[in-house]
Amino acid sequence: MLRDQDSEPIDATVVEELGLSAIDVPTLNAYRTMLRARRPDHPWLDLLDDEFLWRLGAADRLRGSRESHPTRAGLLMFGDERYISREFAAYALDFRLINDPQERRWDDRLMSSDGTWPGNVFGFWARVIAKLVDSLPTAFAMPDGITRLDDTPLRKAVREALANTLCHADYLGRIGVTVVRHGNASIEFRNPGGLRLDLDLVERGGLSDVRNPSIMKMFNLLGIGEKAGSGFDTMCQGVRSVGLPDPKLIEEFDPDRTTLILPITSIADAPVSGEKSGEASASVNVLTPTERIAALLSSGDSYKTSQIAKTIGLSEQRTRVLLRQVLDSGMIRKQGSGRGATYVQALSD
Repeated sequence: MLRDQDSEPIDATVVEELGLSAIDVPTLNAYRTMLRARRPDHPWLDLLDDEFLWRLGAADRLRGSRESHPTRAGLLMFGDERYISREFAAYALDFRLINDPQERRWDDRLMSSDGTWPGNVFGFWARVIAKLVDSLPTAFAMPDGITRLDDTPLRKAVREALANTLCHADYLGRIGVTVVRHGNASIEFRNPGGLRLDLDLVERGGLSDVRNPSIMKMFNLLGIGEKAGSGFDTMCQGVRSVGLPDPKLIEEFDPDRTTLILPITSIADAPVSGEKSGEASASVNVLTPTERIAALLSSGDSYKTSQIAKTIGLSEQRTRVLLRQVLDSGMIRKQGSGRGATYVQALSD
């Protein structure tokens, strides 16, 4: 594809006709909240929005002008769908949950164009990731006797697959991004655009040629996604950890599309990676329980303690302790009291 041969990434292009009013502020605040949870001492957290966006590669100034404009990456990550669709005519993000393989109808659906949320890439990730890892097994380990690890290689593989789909999508293509969860059997990630590397090179690992590097950078700052060509390896390790076959990559043309099929049903009682040795693996990409709470609430929706506990895979008692910690940090706030109390993302100053 000719546009993939340009030396400058497509997502670095400045959208000159739009100002920063095209950015959805609650979405940007949600991103700040996740960054603060992940890296509380990061120097960019104290910057004003325009400077913060510039540092991220989400905004830039034209030569000789003091006015900031969103880049395509910033518009996609944080913009409102009505502005995004002006720049990307076929833009669409679509999640479907189909529990019964015999039925074609969906049981849950989220679309960027439904008007109930801003419809941007980061908002899609924040809303969909919880739906993808829901009911997947969680690990429990305290390798040093102090630090609790609740993550698994399979959950990490799912996060990696969703981030890769959004970072590698050709948003100038003729179709949109579609993610379909088939109950507890598998997840299909379909993104517009062909592979930028030969399939055997992707499967071998070690090389990276991301289509939207600025978007990838924004996810990487949150500890989401792999940078050095190890994304497919991460997915393979995740499914192998529960005895499942490797993911499948399928490339189609006219229109160009790449589909990743990730199996998620574990073989009965297969051990979590590292379980035999009594050790649990951790990496900079693992979200802690408090970070998972912040990520869940970054969607802008309100949740009861019981709903949060179910989503992050912990007991309600443990979740209450974690909620107090996140409340003390100022990242979230409590609404109401008693059994009807809910938690929402705190508004940024």
